[in-house]
Amino acid sequence: MIPAAQIVVFLILFILQTSVLRMYASIAPDTALLATAWFALRYGRYGGLDCGVLGGLLQDVASFGMMGINLLSKGLIGLLTGWLKENHLIEWNNAMSWIITIGAGTFINGIIFRNYAMSFFDYHPGIASDTGRMALQALYNLAAGLPLFSFLIALETKMRRLLHIREI
Repeated sequence: MIPAAQIVVFLILFILQTSVLRMYASIAPDTALLATAWFALRYGRYGGLDCGVLGGLLQDVASFGMMGINLLSKGLIGLLTGWLKENHLIEWNNAMSWIITIGAGTFINGIIFRNYAMSFFDYHPGIASDTGRMALQALYNLAAGLPLFSFLIALETKMRRLLHIREI
């Protein structure tokens, strides 16, 4: 029940990202990346991998662009973040862990996209412009992700209280 509510929150945000935010802004928070980081932090590497692959596939289908790149990058980010959580290198409810995973995930996503585009499409931008674009995307993701993760923790706490579920 609780993961289903979290999935609904991310689906609503994904619809907003692909429709409203893309009409009015050239850059928007990456909802699939935020969902991947959340589920990896909360449910481990398999939850992160599953969410990353499904979110990346959904993002690939909605983008009408290069198929498979988001599936690959989000899947790897979910697997890596979940592995870090399972090995107790980061905590799921710590704001510093959120900053690290969202920021690093954004840069990993950007590097995979850059290398993919350079390999297949003769895309050769300057490293400074790509780094600046990735830093701006990381700021957008952090600005949306930190309050979102806090909201999801509050939602989970409220649902646990209402459903009389104890966390083990």
